[in-house]
Amino acid sequence: MLERQKQLADHEEEVRKERYMQEKSLWEERMKAEIKLAEKKLEIECESKATFSKLPELRVTQFKGTIADWIRFENMFTSQVISKGFSDEVKFGHLLEMVNSKVRDKIAILKPGKVGLETAWDRLKKEYRQRNAVVNTHILMKL
Repeated sequence: MLERQKQLADHEEEVRKERYMQEKSLWEERMKAEIKLAEKKLEIECESKATFSKLPELRVTQFKGTIADWIRFENMFTSQVISKGFSDEVKFGHLLEMVNSKVRDKIAILKPGKVGLETAWDRLKKEYRQRNAVVNTHILMKL
């Protein structure tokens, strides 16, 4: 009978050790999974910070209505307003605000929207995007 009790005690000890090892293994797997998850979150966070950290927004200074100023204005307005996801009405409003009163008078009668924006932009390009005149103006300015 003593022998039987010793065998039961030994068996219980083995079962307890086996459960301990299983629990230990489960905790280790859980910790590894949590570490992987934390590393992935950190990686995503770092990537998003890199994506969203940006240079300060450039300001489009007012177009003075001169041929020499057109190239600068056209490039800035295209990159800062036209290429953005604003509505055509908003783009048209920005265009009106970013030109001097002399230029504004030429396009202000147009209706805000796609047609108005395209018409205004085409009129300005036609009047101020005269490559030869721009080149000559820059050459004369340097003399």
